[in-house]
Amino acid sequence: MAASPIASLNTVTTDAQYLPVKWSPLVLKATEKNFVARGIFENRTSDAPFGTAVHFPTRTHRDAQSFVAGYKLEEKLAATTDTYTTITIDQKYVSPFLIPNDLDVQSQYDNFAMEMAESGYAIAKQMDTHILSKSSAFTNTIQGVLGTSPTNIYLTACKRVLDKLDVPDNDRAWIFDPTVIEGLLNLTGNYFTSMDFSGEKGLQSGQIGRMLLGSPVYQSNNLPDGPAYGSPATTSKMNLYVHKQAIGYVAQTSPKVESEYNLNMQGRLGNVRAMWGSGILRGDHGVGLYGK
Repeated sequence: MAASPIASLNTVTTDAQYLPVKWSPLVLKATEKNFVARGIFENRTSDAPFGTAVHFPTRTHRDAQSFVAGYKLEEKLAATTDTYTTITIDQKYVSPFLIPNDLDVQSQYDNFAMEMAESGYAIAKQMDTHILSKSSAFTNTIQGVLGTSPTNIYLTACKRVLDKLDVPDNDRAWIFDPTVIEGLLNLTGNYFTSMDFSGEKGLQSGQIGRMLLGSPVYQSNNLPDGPAYGSPATTSKMNLYVHKQAIGYVAQTSPKVESEYNLNMQGRLGNVRAMWGSGILRGDHGVGLYGK
């Protein structure tokens, strides 16, 4: 005989009031990108502890002069052409946030720390993007097939450009968009992965564990845009082959953390701020590579 339901048993709806919904201690925070520009290019912060701009003198090469016995050395003096480049410190950014008092007290999470990390991320991304944007003024560019990852032909062409200009081999680097990294890994002939082209794994953030034509390889999502291609139009990226002195930057205020309790807003106010400038130091010490 089937058992009959007990009339006084609490309903499922009633029981549900006593079944709590738990929040996991794991917070899915925004994943930080790898910012590479400040680790590659010339940091001249020490040159500008104050002021709104800093000038960098640029010396040109002098040619050797032939000499014939009996002539005066003074007759072989040649004028040296001196110029200068300027970095203006005009980038002033903040990333403020407010944690209301009730959230600060009642939440099981450290919201203030998480928001501060997000603000630091925002400032670092802005600095990286601004520094890399200066590459649009490079003297030389190589254009591959738009929409296609560059092949070894275009890579060696970039190297040839800097070699012909006597740019030192040391302190060079490649910076590629992630889609180009994918294409390089899939190149027929394994140019990117063979030991003839690659070396030991790097340790810096954002650096791929390969060398390419003797220089370390980095990836970045903050490269400047290149020409559009296809239909509908897709924007390409300006990938880079650079020497350290191609671009310089001055950070008068590195990302700085600030906080206070705001009585009027009844909460903790936090902020990360920075003030910097960047610019071209040697426009011929970098090559823009258009492709994918």
